[in-house]
Amino acid sequence: MIFTLLLTSCGSPNLKEKCTEIENVDEQDECFLQLSKQTQELELCKEINEEIFREECYFEIAIATQNMSLCQEIKTDQGFYEDCITGTGGKVQCSKINDEEERNLCFGNVGRVNKDISSCQEISNDYYKELCTAAVARETKNVQLCEQVKDKSVNDLCYLMLATAERNISYCSKIFNESTRDQCENIFSTPKANIGSQD
Repeated sequence: MIFTLLLTSCGSPNLKEKCTEIENVDEQDECFLQLSKQTQELELCKEINEEIFREECYFEIAIATQNMSLCQEIKTDQGFYEDCITGTGGKVQCSKINDEEERNLCFGNVGRVNKDISSCQEISNDYYKELCTAAVARETKNVQLCEQVKDKSVNDLCYLMLATAERNISYCSKIFNESTRDQCENIFSTPKANIGSQD
């Protein structure tokens, strides 16, 4: 996608300008959203046109910077707002939540956004714990985390996300489910895909 190429090929001082040059509104929003995740620059959220993506931008920065005040910018989705409030307290705040499902969700959000595998390990449900591990693997591009995932469906998802994140088709061969493996390989059917192998 265009925004991915821009973010990987340009120096940081020019990234905002490159996003602005994208004519397609959805792709421009996605470019600003991905850039905000990398830089935690609040001003980038204001450049996003679609409200749901703009609020996701505030959410991601709020969690990453542990700034609870940014949660007030989330107005359209109460559940998203509550996740932001609990997530900005980090693991300490998550541990204070009585409801097990909400507590697990809080640890998952903190783990994914802060790329903190120790937060995933606090999740009491094994399936959600492995989903969190897969998300951290994608964010950190750490294949060893995928190897730790025992659930086959989540393991496949982990390698699929890693293959997409690194643009490396070799991870597709590690996928157990044939349909998911085909889906992974189809991503690399375009000439621009990196089909180099991974040691």
